[in-house]
Amino acid sequence: MPTLPPKTLRGLIGIVYAVAIGLLATELLNPSRPREQKIATPQIEAAAARLEPAKAPAPERTPFQIALLKRAEYLSGRVDFFRDAFAKNPHLKIPELEILPERYWLDVAIGYADDSEARQLEQGLVSLRGYAKAHFSMEELGRAMSNYLKQSGGEMPASTSALLPFLKNENQAVRAEILERYELVAKGSITNLSKEEQRLLLFEKTSPDEAKDQRMILGAGSARFSRFDEFDADLSVARRTYLTQFPERQNVTDLELADFIKPPLSPYRRQKLREKGNP
Repeated sequence: MPTLPPKTLRGLIGIVYAVAIGLLATELLNPSRPREQKIATPQIEAAAARLEPAKAPAPERTPFQIALLKRAEYLSGRVDFFRDAFAKNPHLKIPELEILPERYWLDVAIGYADDSEARQLEQGLVSLRGYAKAHFSMEELGRAMSNYLKQSGGEMPASTSALLPFLKNENQAVRAEILERYELVAKGSITNLSKEEQRLLLFEKTSPDEAKDQRMILGAGSARFSRFDEFDADLSVARRTYLTQFPERQNVTDLELADFIKPPLSPYRRQKLREKGNP
């Protein structure tokens, strides 16, 4: 299953299916709104019982309704399964999950509903991290960067914390923690950068599973996924920094640029860069 919601028939069916389950569960399981409480005595209640017409028995649920309710209960349990897995393994969690809407958790539960529990645990947590990064970056962080640049006249912020006032004004502690997971890789005015370079302003530093997780790269009004074993964006920024310091060294190799990459390479990423440099 792709990390992002697929724009395919399967994805559409999953969403419609989830909505149908939710509506049916609400209709069949939620009790009616309680009436106003009134003072009553046994005599009044007895008299009222004689006056009220006999209530018709509740209609029996059809096998289809029963099956749907069982499926809804199972999917709800799968969402709880994922939440419990993150709670028991906090090193696999990212703060973006704290503000991920419920519908994305359900989408992952549907996508892996018929897989083994081991595969659900292995792939489901990766998918949820991907959903959480994409939702925050595309709904908030990319927009916050654009709005900051408009207000500053194109000047880059000094730190990611400067973007906090441009994010949603709720759960600010969580959003501040999320911003610490990203690094600004450009300084000064973006007017000094090419159009391509303006797409490379803010990089995700790391993730719980760099071998499987996707990586967010943001620019002026853009956000996209890359991978932690891909280095084109990193090397582009590192080469610009390197040539600013050593303009005469035009034929620098990728491995020579390793120490100029921001954020600093993790052991996993450094090894992958060596492998690419020495196929």
